[in-house]
Amino acid sequence: MMKSTTALLFFVIIFQTSIQGVEWDPVVRLTNNPQSQVLGYSYQRSITVDPSRNVWVFWLDYRSSPNQIWYRKFEWASGRWLPEAQLTASPVNCFKPSATSDRTGNIHLVWHTELYPSKGIWYKKFDAQQGRWLADTLLESAVYSIKKYPMVATKPNSEEIHIVWYGSPDTGGVPQVFHKQFQPDTGWLPAEQITSYPNTHSAATAAVDSLGNLCVVWIGRDFNNSSDQAFCRRRIDGVWSDIELISEFAGTYQQTSPAVAAGTTNNFHITWAGTNSSTYYSRIFYRQRTPEGFTPIFTVSQGLQFEQGSPSISCRQENECHLVWRGRTATPPSPYQLIYASCDSLGYWTPPELLTALTNGDVDQPAIVCDAGRGLHIVWQDESSNNLDLYYLYGQIPELAVGETTCPVPTTVHTLATLLRSYSLFGSGSRPEIYDALGNKLRTHNLPSGVYLIKQPDSRTGKFQKLIVISGAR
Repeated sequence: MMKSTTALLFFVIIFQTSIQGVEWDPVVRLTNNPQSQVLGYSYQRSITVDPSRNVWVFWLDYRSSPNQIWYRKFEWASGRWLPEAQLTASPVNCFKPSATSDRTGNIHLVWHTELYPSKGIWYKKFDAQQGRWLADTLLESAVYSIKKYPMVATKPNSEEIHIVWYGSPDTGGVPQVFHKQFQPDTGWLPAEQITSYPNTHSAATAAVDSLGNLCVVWIGRDFNNSSDQAFCRRRIDGVWSDIELISEFAGTYQQTSPAVAAGTTNNFHITWAGTNSSTYYSRIFYRQRTPEGFTPIFTVSQGLQFEQGSPSISCRQENECHLVWRGRTATPPSPYQLIYASCDSLGYWTPPELLTALTNGDVDQPAIVCDAGRGLHIVWQDESSNNLDLYYLYGQIPELAVGETTCPVPTTVHTLATLLRSYSLFGSGSRPEIYDALGNKLRTHNLPSGVYLIKQPDSRTGKFQKLIVISGAR
């Protein structure tokens, strides 16, 4: 009696995909006053986009004394920038601002002052319903201390606000990190000190996800470090976790300029500048804090051999990240340029992309925000006009376009790994990494029908292939 045989027949549709280049508009010069205009630090983020996609840019202006906060607004509906406008009338110098918007279009602005009679953390709100700015509020007085460079963030799709800053406690001592929260139903809660190690802290910044989970990041020497390192502390479901070291490098290498953005479901994306044992110049590093722990440290400024710094990061659509920083591409005195990279939801980074080509002056303190659509908004300062002026760049993320190829497959193929080797889809003999449609890495190449993503071996540039496997017996 003859024994019948059954073989699996696979049809594999291959989509060659990668993170496509952003379509960038021409650079817009926002200020041209002969006095300097200065943005907040990159980790403060002096730019925000409201739900109507209006762009708000704030800065510290030196055209009057005392120095005041000014701003410009881009009206998305009309497609035009409104004139520059002075926002504060402080009797003492203001310092660099930070801004955010909430779900109803209110704008929240914070800054600090260092002299009496108005020393402390200041807050100002644009009430979207009334269409006007409300009065300045001294939110946190600093009579016997100094409180510096606040950063404000909003819980997505809410009116809940979080502010962090660093400064000495009212009782005295070295600078620590503080947090203050606004809840729409109860108002402002008392400030809380979230660090206590008896050494200096600085550059406090924060991000909040849609569940209200919070991640605060700073530079300090906690855990008895002898050099400045990046640390974070998270508040999950209302409970503060332990302090964690982000920059886990062997040796005493200096780290600086942290920034953080919130992804979905307690995923936080952290970037900073610093050095390690493999580099002399400062690099841009990235690490994600997931519910399970930290991902490995990745060098975003890969391939750039000179000084890099001042990163800013923003997220859109799950855990897709967009990052800008300032960096040199040649030996000094070559100017610092504006550089961009992005990371898809699977964690693959594009190579650095140069967005400016200055011949004099230096890009400094860049900041980036994503809007509710596919827009990216970048602002920075540079002195190419012989004094510090502000510049803006808009980018549009294009819709993905993919090519389709159907591969015939021998009827004796039993695993996808065999198929990939048979058709030499990858140049190396490395075992490909396979992910399901939700981005989960799979440990087997024996796959049922479905949609999968295949990472190209040794690639950290965001390139992968999308495969649709349809199997049947014959």
